[in-house]
Amino acid sequence: MDRSGRCYCKWKHDYENCSWGWGNGGAASVNALPVNVDGWVEYTLDTQNGRRTFGLSDVNTDADYTSVDYGWYTNGTSVYVYLNGVNQSNQVGQIGDKLRVERVGSSIYFKRNGATVYTVVSGYTGAMIADASINETGYKINNAKASFWIPPTQGLVPDIIEFAALKIFYDSLGGAGWTTKPIGRWPAVGQLLPHLRKWIVGMALIS
Repeated sequence: MDRSGRCYCKWKHDYENCSWGWGNGGAASVNALPVNVDGWVEYTLDTQNGRRTFGLSDVNTDADYTSVDYGWYTNGTSVYVYLNGVNQSNQVGQIGDKLRVERVGSSIYFKRNGATVYTVVSGYTGAMIADASINETGYKINNAKASFWIPPTQGLVPDIIEFAALKIFYDSLGGAGWTTKPIGRWPAVGQLLPHLRKWIVGMALIS
């Protein structure tokens, strides 16, 4: 994540603050929830210190919490439902809670550990991204996840993680010695399984 707030990690890493104060630390996903498609984002509350906001937005206006359209805001031992920086509901949070913002149809659901605690009727149905804001230095959005992936137009060029995974797979198959193979002369599926296992292990090591 750079200071502009744009994150290209595709949920491989968490988001950490750059300096103290709202608007200085945050992130927005490359992942995009398409128009009129159901989907969600969530993270795990790892500490009850530090003020953070995480949820869904239509655009990444800035790194401030007031620009997160539908977000969970945490402050100390309290957890709040925020809409564009305005508190809507107070909740009590605990370390390990999974906080989710989910769109189903035109409704936006705020869920804590799978249970709905607040609902927005007639919510935004356009394209959305995951959006985060962090106030205090050293804190992060832990275990951030999204049900949606990056738009096809942004996935044409592999990032550093995807490139490393492809290289592991390539090397495990002896790619340096490859020659063009006619149709029907590629290895059988059973012969590829050991190489796929290496690729999966490699992905785990670099993610």
